[in-house]
Amino acid sequence: MGTSTSHSLSDKNTNELLRMLLVTAIVSILLILSVSSYGFYRIFSGYVVASAEQDGIKHCEILVRECQDDLFKHDQHGMSVFVEPHKLPVLDQKLRQLLPRYQIIKVKIYDASQRIVYSTEKDIIGLVDSANPRLQRAMQGKVDSQLETSKKIHDLSEERVITADVVETYIPIRNMAGRPVGSFEVYMNVSKYKQDMQHGLIMAVSLLAMVSMVVFGSSFIMIRSSSLHLREYQERLELMAITDVLTGLANRRHLLERGEEEFLRNIRKNEQATGSSSLGCIMIDIDHFKKINDNHGHLIGDHVIRELARRLDLCMRPYDIVGRYGGEEFVVLLSDTSFENCHNAAERIRQAIRTEPFQVDQGSIRVTISLGIACSSKADCCLNDILKRADQAMYKAKEGGRDQVASA
Repeated sequence: MGTSTSHSLSDKNTNELLRMLLVTAIVSILLILSVSSYGFYRIFSGYVVASAEQDGIKHCEILVRECQDDLFKHDQHGMSVFVEPHKLPVLDQKLRQLLPRYQIIKVKIYDASQRIVYSTEKDIIGLVDSANPRLQRAMQGKVDSQLETSKKIHDLSEERVITADVVETYIPIRNMAGRPVGSFEVYMNVSKYKQDMQHGLIMAVSLLAMVSMVVFGSSFIMIRSSSLHLREYQERLELMAITDVLTGLANRRHLLERGEEEFLRNIRKNEQATGSSSLGCIMIDIDHFKKINDNHGHLIGDHVIRELARRLDLCMRPYDIVGRYGGEEFVVLLSDTSFENCHNAAERIRQAIRTEPFQVDQGSIRVTISLGIACSSKADCCLNDILKRADQAMYKAKEGGRDQVASA
């Protein structure tokens, strides 16, 4: 009982540890993938925005060169952004021819007063957007870009609304002295780049997932293998701790532990039931064992002890407790038995030992044993009380001529 309980607790602890490790690995992989996905997205989207910003600056410089005659005016104050009404159709035509080349799907042009002097959306021309902080930054000479996903915008023909991923960039328009005199607001279609970004993100996260699973999987397999080996070693150590090395039976310590458990169980059972049951004890000692050692040597003596243990184990029920008590002494504990059954079991053991000689290198040896039996009673406080009576009965059998069963 003690050994099986210890094994079950060991298995439970090992399985619980492996289960916790597996859960930790899964949670770690999910956390790594989540954080990495966000990080990759930020990196890729930042790259898209930066690229679109650089392209927007370059394309706006081209637009300025191509449309400077229609976009600027020169006076005593220098160059300024100004579109004369009669030049607006010409500017609009030029821009609508140029913009598709650069993936620009919408544009606004502001003058120094932050008034829209031109837009591909004609309805907003003339409006002032002075409350726009991003426009304010552009008027201070700073470029401001921002990625917007799934934005609905009229196409350049103004015939349909398209949904696209765009980078909206405010780009300052500078005069010859480098001072901002207006601003472009351009919307560059980056849907294609966004798809490439998503594809790259999926590839990167998939690769990271495979690497993580390989690393954690390999670690889990190694740890599981190590834990199984550790469990095997632990079981071996536990078995060594409770087993007599020479005979393979329970050693004295384990015999007494199991016997005490059985004694307490017997008491509980008698308290709960109307009938009564007893814990039987058989104390066994090999007759004239010193002569066997003196005449044949200690190796033959050890062989006799091993063979007696084998025969003893064969005589008993699987749930009886059989152990080596010390030297040439053995103890058998029988659960739920009567005095008569205990006596019959002891006699069966005696006959199994005496009827067949023990085979050794020099021939055979006739071995006999003396047995003392005792059963538990209400007066017993512990297992030791039963063992004492069985030991007294065994010495009674020896004094009576040996090779017999006696009771206390």
